[in-house]
Amino acid sequence: MHSQEPGPVPIRTVSAVCGMAAPVIFFLTAGILGMITPGYDPVTQLISELGESGAPYAGAMNLLGFGVTGVLLVAFAPGLFVALGKNRVAAAGCGFVAIAGILFLAMAFISCDRGCIPVTPEGGLHLILGLFAAIAAVAASFLLAWPMRNSGRWGRIWQYSILTGILILLVLPVFISFGDLAGLLQRVLVGIIFLWLEVLAIRVVTLR
Repeated sequence: MHSQEPGPVPIRTVSAVCGMAAPVIFFLTAGILGMITPGYDPVTQLISELGESGAPYAGAMNLLGFGVTGVLLVAFAPGLFVALGKNRVAAAGCGFVAIAGILFLAMAFISCDRGCIPVTPEGGLHLILGLFAAIAAVAASFLLAWPMRNSGRWGRIWQYSILTGILILLVLPVFISFGDLAGLLQRVLVGIIFLWLEVLAIRVVTLR
């Protein structure tokens, strides 16, 4: 079934701006804090270590890096849904985008343990939330490809969406397996996801 016309421009625009801002805020926060945190190595250390208990700038990482990013991702989901024509598959895909945002927001309040080595229940839960966020991104990328393809307005972005899901599935086990490069591989993984979201947000703005 073909999608309906894209929804009201103000709704789509505001929501898309949130979608474009989320990756920028996350990487700016992680990048700046990574540079000013003494002894922090982005190649070997996870992004979440910037917000771990006792980290010098944990408050900033949790508030901006996880909290604000999560809220922006949740706010992006409705506009994406409207732009895709309000069909059931789009609802499911956008729902997973919103879930990823909620998981980011949860990580703002549940920090990982020192070195992101799970010792406490809260520290272990933080890592699980991050894993589920990646899985939600995989589900969203595959589901959203269908209404994009049927719409006819998204060009080949539907193929890029499928490719994104495949790349996440390929990089995720490598990230889990190679602890010595955990920081670098995590940034590659998150970069794949957030670049995809940025492309979708930009496309939502330019839809006519």
